[in-house]
Amino acid sequence: AARESRRAVRIAQLRKRIAALESDIADHDRRIADVERRRHALEAELEALPPVDAVRSALDAVRVSSALESEAERTHERAAGAARSAADAELAAGARRREHAVVHGLSPALDESAVDVLRDAAAQLTGACGAVAHAWATAERGIQAAESIAARLSNAQETAAGHAQRARDEEAEASRLTSEHAAREQALGATGIELRRRHEQVATALKATRDELRHASDAAQGAAVSVVGLERDERARHDEHETAREQRERASVSFRQLAQAGILQLILRDDAPSDSDLASSWTFTRTLEVARALPPELLAVRSTSGELGVEVQRGVQLLDRELAEADMSAYASRGEDDLLLVHVTEGGGEQTLGQILNTLEAEIADREQILTAEERRVFSDALVEEIADHLRYRIHEVRGRIERMNAVLRRSPTAAGKTVELEWEALEDDAGTQRAALARLRRDVRHLGEDDRTELVAFFRGRIESARREHTFGGEPKPMADTLMDAFDYRRWFVFTLHERIGSNRVRLTKRRHAVGSGGEQSVLIHLPLFAAAAALYGDSEAPRMVMLDEALSGIDDETRERVLEATVAFDLDVVMTSHELWGTYGSVPQLSIYQLHRENGTFGVHAIPFLWDGEVLRELEQDELLV
Repeated sequence: AARESRRAVRIAQLRKRIAALESDIADHDRRIADVERRRHALEAELEALPPVDAVRSALDAVRVSSALESEAERTHERAAGAARSAADAELAAGARRREHAVVHGLSPALDESAVDVLRDAAAQLTGACGAVAHAWATAERGIQAAESIAARLSNAQETAAGHAQRARDEEAEASRLTSEHAAREQALGATGIELRRRHEQVATALKATRDELRHASDAAQGAAVSVVGLERDERARHDEHETAREQRERASVSFRQLAQAGILQLILRDDAPSDSDLASSWTFTRTLEVARALPPELLAVRSTSGELGVEVQRGVQLLDRELAEADMSAYASRGEDDLLLVHVTEGGGEQTLGQILNTLEAEIADREQILTAEERRVFSDALVEEIADHLRYRIHEVRGRIERMNAVLRRSPTAAGKTVELEWEALEDDAGTQRAALARLRRDVRHLGEDDRTELVAFFRGRIESARREHTFGGEPKPMADTLMDAFDYRRWFVFTLHERIGSNRVRLTKRRHAVGSGGEQSVLIHLPLFAAAAALYGDSEAPRMVMLDEALSGIDDETRERVLEATVAFDLDVVMTSHELWGTYGSVPQLSIYQLHRENGTFGVHAIPFLWDGEVLRELEQDELLV
C-alpha cells in the first residue's frame, strides 16, 4: 500500500510536470509562428532590393569617380597657382626692365627686333669662343705629346749607349774566359764536357751524402727523444714499484696486526693458521700464504675503505651504547699504517676481542637461563590464565561480530537466491602448533589437562621468542611491552575468506567462482563484504561512517538494490552515492537526501534540484527550507 501511494504521488507530480511542459510547448509554438511571419516579411523586402553584385559594382564606380574628380581638382589648383606665379614674375621682370632703362637712359619700350639681333650675335660669339678654346686645347695636347716623345727618345739613346758598352765589356770577358779555358784544357788534358760530367757526379754524390747525413741526424734526434721517454717511463715504473712495495708492506703489517688481535682466529675458528700466535714474526711469504687461503667471501669487499671506515665508526657507536648497560665501553682509533682499531674496555681496563666475546656469551647464557626460569614461573602462576582468558574473550567477540554480519548478509540474497558469508579461519604456523593452540583457547585454561596446558605455554613462549627475534634483527631491541603486543596479536593468527551459499550448498567464493554469475550478482557478492569490512573498520566510533560509491549498484535489479541498501542501514553506514537511475526511495531506507542534477546544452552551469526522502514520501525541498 505504501508503494502504491508513493507511485500515485509520483504519477501526480509527473502529470503536473507534463501539463507545465505542454503549456511551455504551446508558448514555444506561438513564438515560432511569429518568427516565421517576420522571416517571410524580411524575405519579401530582400527580393525587392537590387542584386548585391550590382550594388557593389555601383559603389565601386562611385568610389573610383570620386577619386578621379579629387585628383583633377588638385591638378587644376596646381596649374592655376603656377599661372599666377608666372604672371607675377612677368610683371616683376617688366618693372625691373623699365627701372633699368630709366637709369641708363634707354627707351622704356622693348625693341624686340634689336633684341633678337643681339641674341643672335651673342650666340655666334659663344660658338666662336668654343671653337677657339677647342683649338687651343688640341694644340696644348700636341705640345705635351711631342715633349713626351722627345723624352722617351733621349732615354732610348742613353739605354742603347749603355747596352753597347756592356756588350763590349762582355765580349772582352768572353775572350778572356776562352783563353783561360783553352789554357786549362791544355794543362789538365781533359775536355770541358768531361769536367762538367765529373762535376755533376761529385755534386750528385755530395747531395746523397747530405741526405744521408740529414736522415742520420733525424734518426739520432728521434733516438734521443725515445731515450728520454724510456728513462721517464723507467722512473715512473720504479716509483710505481716502490709504491706497490710500500703498500704491500703496509698491507702485510696490517694483516699481521689482525692476526695478533685475534680477528683471524675469531672469523676462521678451526680453520685459523696454527701459528697465529706467532703472527708478529711472519715473513711476507707466510703472510701472503695465509691471505690467499682465506675464503672468497671474506675477500669480496664491495665498498671503499672510506665507506667501510664510516660504517665501522657507526657500528662502534651503537656497540658503545649497548655496552654501557654492562659497565663497558667501546671506541675506535687509528693505529699504525692508518689501521682502524676497535677497543673495548670494562672497568677501566682494556680487553681483547676474544675475552669480550667469551664474557658476553657467558652472560647471555646466564640471562637466557634466568629469563627462561622466570618465564616459566610467571606463565605457571598467573599470566597464562590471564592471557588465555583475554585472547579467548577477544576471539569470541570477533566471532560474534562475524555472526551478526553474516545474519545481515543472509538477508540480502541476489535475484537467484545466492548469499555471501564471511568466515574467520585459523592459520597454521611453521611449527604446526597454532591451530591446536587456538582450539585449546576455546576452553577455559583452568579446565585444561597438564599436557594441554604445557603445549599452550610452549606456544606462548614461541610467540614471544619469534617477536623478540623480529624486534632485535638489524637494530636496537624494542621495549618488552611492544614485543608482547606483537607476540599476542591474535589478528595475525586468522584470515578472512568468503563463501557463497545457495540453499544448503556452501562453496568458497574464489575469483573463478565469482566470475560465473551475472554482472548484477557479481556486484552484489562483492559490495556486501566490502560494506561489512567498512563497518568493522569504523567499529563503535561516533564519527560519520562514510562509504562513497560512484555509479552505485549499477546492473542490479530493483528488489536486490533495496536489500543491499537495507544491509548498509543494518551496518549503520553513511552512504554517499552517484547514479543516473537509482533514487534509493525504498522502505528499507529511513532517510535520504537526493540532488537531481540537470544541465541544458549550450548553457553554463548545472542546476541542482533537492529532494528529501523520509522513508515513506519523497518531496522536493523549497528555497526557504534550504536556507534554514
